[in-house]
Amino acid sequence: MKMRFWIVVWLFLAIAVPHVEADFYRYVDEHGNVLYTDDLSKVPVEQRDKAQSYEDSRSAAPAAVTETKTDESQHDASWAVGSSLENERQSIQAREKALNDEYNILMKERAALDQEKQDAVTPDQIKAYNQKIVEFNARIQAYEEKRAVYADQVAAFNEKLKSGQQESQNP
Repeated sequence: MKMRFWIVVWLFLAIAVPHVEADFYRYVDEHGNVLYTDDLSKVPVEQRDKAQSYEDSRSAAPAAVTETKTDESQHDASWAVGSSLENERQSIQAREKALNDEYNILMKERAALDQEKQDAVTPDQIKAYNQKIVEFNARIQAYEEKRAVYADQVAAFNEKLKSGQQESQNP
């Protein structure tokens, strides 16, 4: 009887309590840089309570533009820049997803290679395994290079956002 009661309570709470989910989070790191991420776990623990969540980034950009810009041509140019930044953000997110997918595939392959290592006993099996390891290491190196390029793109994007915020604060 008590078990049913607690199950009903948990189900009620699961349904009644709204789930909070944001597209991305904005926070300021220890160097004063404004950063964005789509994963709250990437926000440092001490910054999580200060992290701002955004459901739709397009709604934030036009509001800031209308508050700071009064000339119609300036408004149109700012919107275009905001739209361009939104497109770039979406591109970066797509690249992050592709890199995460590639990483997951590499880790599955690594697990298979670890199993194959245990099964390789003859000299021919060991030689074949070693060749697969060499090829795997080359793919890992290529992945790391892609990840470094991605990190540079994120840093450049964050710098654009930071400079754009400074410009909007200094009319």
